[in-house]
Amino acid sequence: MAIATTIIGNQVYNRFKDKTEKSFDIQGHKGCRGLMPENTIQAFIEALKSGASTIDIDIVMTGDGQLVASNEPWMSSQKCLAPDGSAIANGEQLNMYEMTYEEIRQYDCGRKINPAFPLQQSISCVKPLLSEAIRRVEKYILWNSFRPVQYNFSIKTTPSWDNIYQPKPEEVVLKLYDLMRMQNIQRRCIIQSLDMRALQLFKKLAPLQRSSLVIENDFSMEENLEILGFTPTIYSPFYKLVDKTLITKVHQKGMTIIPWVVNDILDMNELKQMGVDGLITDYPDIAIKLLE
Repeated sequence: MAIATTIIGNQVYNRFKDKTEKSFDIQGHKGCRGLMPENTIQAFIEALKSGASTIDIDIVMTGDGQLVASNEPWMSSQKCLAPDGSAIANGEQLNMYEMTYEEIRQYDCGRKINPAFPLQQSISCVKPLLSEAIRRVEKYILWNSFRPVQYNFSIKTTPSWDNIYQPKPEEVVLKLYDLMRMQNIQRRCIIQSLDMRALQLFKKLAPLQRSSLVIENDFSMEENLEILGFTPTIYSPFYKLVDKTLITKVHQKGMTIIPWVVNDILDMNELKQMGVDGLITDYPDIAIKLLE
């Protein structure tokens, strides 16, 4: 199905008016990976409790066409256990694009200890459907009188995965767009990707939707924007690529700059003092101290 340019009413995509958007944006990376298993409902709720203003969620598609919160489109041997509780020998052979969600949810992706994050709790949990994750987060916000949260949806497609580990990005973009409309959360959403094709497709589908270009290359900002073909809302480079000159250039283009993934409090403070507009971090509980 080809994507046609769609005219969307400004009332849908007016920038989210909560005070969090006007202040420093603390984005909980994969929820709250430093404290909870990544891309799980438990991690998303912990991000809320920690004070994150935005929840970063990775998105892949299953073989039966459902969107799931996951960084990679396979059952990682480093993060997941087989349905019988045993270790996974070769996770890349467990291709989620060849599995139904019912099969995927049999794998425990929370009990296995992650040595890179010693504070991360070991708890039994599964890779959730994106629709269920949003529903649970919104329910928690309502029941606990939390301020509304923003979502940063990271589309995990790449050309080398096309029709092998993931569909081409068009299918994921259409599915995500429909889900956001059904949940009525468009104005609180950011579309993010390393795959410029996904951002370009979403721009055609919903021209006013906020977007974030993730950068890990050594190209200049001007070169990256030329390749993308438009100016996104957010420029999101790897944090070690950020300096005052880049921050000035980004702001002159009318974008905000939110680097990733910043986990050390000294790095967080240095970047904030330089003038970045927010941080993507595995430890929103630490980053919130920058606002105190």
